Amino acid sequence: MMSTRCNILFTVNGEKVVWLYHHCDGYPEGVGAWLKNFIESKMDGRRCPLWPDDLANRLVKGIEIQDDGYEITGGKHGDIEYLYTYAFNYRMADQYKISEYDVSLRVDGIDDDTHRTLWSFKRAVE
Repeated sequence: MMSTRCNILFTVNGEKVVWLYHHCDGYPEGVGAWLKNFIESKMDGRRCPLWPDDLANRLVKGIEIQDDGYEITGGKHGDIEYLYTYAFNYRMADQYKISEYDVSLRVDGIDDDTHRTLWSFKRAVE
């Protein structure tokens, strides 16, 4: 039996920030569902967003999770079946204050037609 591998790409305003690799359970019902639930739990009631580097750091270091299978990588692996993209976009009111942001988690199947948004959130910051 083979493992279902995946990458997680974190972007900020369209720029690639961090790539993670996970060796097993990479299907949408595995890593996808867990990642969606984890992000939702961290965003609940927050005024400020969950920054991509903070989320990636929590995954790699195993902070608040019981899975040490995430590792930082230099790009997309050739043996993955799913690619998850955590996209964080924001606009600034001035150089110190974010005025609006949106966050989404998307899954793309490499060998099938799986292309869907698993979770999205948008907020104007007062």
